[in-house]
Amino acid sequence: MTMRRPQTKPRWRSMVALLLVLLSPVGLVLGPTARPATAQEGDDPLDASTLTVNVELILDASGSMAEDVPGSENQTRMEAAKAAMRDVIARIPEREGLNVGFRVYGHKGSNSEADRAISCRSTELLVPLEGVDKGSLLEQVETFEPTGWTPLALAVRAA
Repeated sequence: MTMRRPQTKPRWRSMVALLLVLLSPVGLVLGPTARPATAQEGDDPLDASTLTVNVELILDASGSMAEDVPGSENQTRMEAAKAAMRDVIARIPEREGLNVGFRVYGHKGSNSEADRAISCRSTELLVPLEGVDKGSLLEQVETFEPTGWTPLALAVRAA
């Protein structure tokens, strides 16, 4: 269960920073890859049959995701997160040894105090870390609407 603390900066900035941290392994896979000093030009370390890369995309489905992103034209945090997820999923290469899963949290119960216990225990891996199934990833992204509390630490530990 996440404890609420006084914020020194807008929460959406923390959310964006967290999204970048959580998605950074994908960025490493998608972006220019560092080559070992002994690699030949044209060698791609991700082509090595022994290299396995596991990435979980994590979506916050807590009630706070219904809030608008400050400075946007009435775009909710959820709409922004889904757009970012769709963009990342579209750019994932399909390579041997790359496994991309999808996890959601805060998707059960509601924001009411009565549902706090169930919501604070809600995280699920809905697309397993078995290859790249872009169709399943996109389907899961579109499934969720802002719902419950924010068990972020639970989701990150589970991932």
